[in-house]
Amino acid sequence: MSVLTEDELHFDFTSARSAVRFEDMSTRKPARMQLVDFMVTTPGGDCLLIEVGDPSATAVRPDELVRMQASDYMTNQVCSELVPKCRSSWVILYLLRKEPPTARFVAVVGAEKLNLDPRRVLTLNELLKKRLKQEWDEPWQRPYVHSGVLLTTEMWNEEFPEYPLRRVSPGGQA
Repeated sequence: MSVLTEDELHFDFTSARSAVRFEDMSTRKPARMQLVDFMVTTPGGDCLLIEVGDPSATAVRPDELVRMQASDYMTNQVCSELVPKCRSSWVILYLLRKEPPTARFVAVVGAEKLNLDPRRVLTLNELLKKRLKQEWDEPWQRPYVHSGVLLTTEMWNEEFPEYPLRRVSPGGQA
């Protein structure tokens, strides 16, 4: 069974062609490159590069949660964490000549405690799509992913019902 876990979030990728913890595929990593958490190949051959963040995990302290509620926190995460991880992961695949014909970047946020309203999620998605196309003075001339989306855990299960996600408490109870 291909179940991959990040913090308290368990993803069931049993129906995928393959699913790996991308950041753990090699013991050696190029300097200053951070990689996405998971790489999933769908039955149709598409690639999902998945980054998971779980600010609603039990271990997150209340003062950290307050900081994450700040309006610029999620914007900074998209610009300085999520997009660079996607780009670095793609570069690794490209340099290994393993880049898939179609790739999609998916950022999953355990946002139950963040109170992200739908308008904020929409704004973050717009920013994510824009940054995936252009981080430089001019747009990338060679796109590295075909699309990108930021999803809450609830949105994940609507978007990818074939790969169910559930929260499991630190003691192992769903």
